[in-house]
Amino acid sequence: SNDLIKIGSRCNPSCDPETPILYTSAGMPVRIHMAFAGGTAVFPGVFNIHGHHWQEEPWVRDGSRLGFNSLSQNLGMEQMVPYQVLNALLDSAGGKDRVSGDYLYEMFRDNAQNGMWGLLRVQDISVVISQASTTQVAGSVMVKSGTTMPTSVTVTPASGTGCSATVNSSGSWSCSMSSTAGTKVTATTAQGGSYTATVR
Repeated sequence: SNDLIKIGSRCNPSCDPETPILYTSAGMPVRIHMAFAGGTAVFPGVFNIHGHHWQEEPWVRDGSRLGFNSLSQNLGMEQMVPYQVLNALLDSAGGKDRVSGDYLYEMFRDNAQNGMWGLLRVQDISVVISQASTTQVAGSVMVKSGTTMPTSVTVTPASGTGCSATVNSSGSWSCSMSSTAGTKVTATTAQGGSYTATVR
């Protein structure tokens, strides 16, 4: 929870952790692809995403594609050995009730204490920046089922002049602006949701 994050001695302006945050909207299907490079065969890690489950074998078409496999069992955590790859297909971010909030994902116990954890941030309206260059900022907006798609996104740089972008029917948006590499830019909608990226 945010209260736990604020207890730490280091806190950025939004009190977000420095570990990875994965953004999505409530009810959206999510695919998390992870390769575990740590641990040992004697002390494997155990990966879990609080409040979510996934299929152990999400394979269809004779194992050639990822998808819903009616023969697979569901897992809420999975033991992983070094260099194992995991494809966690979540059928609904926020669980079956599509509950917005921050969900902890982690390599359980000792690995989590060493920084192997992050947040799955489930929002009613989720804004993502997929490109932040010195001349253009682009991204997408996802919304919880039943929520109206925002019509525009406002991009605000840490310094300088921002831009406004129209959100198209698929949720994509882009706008032109002049920024310096290393500058932070934040995309927001009037209805909620925000995302900050560094200009590259």
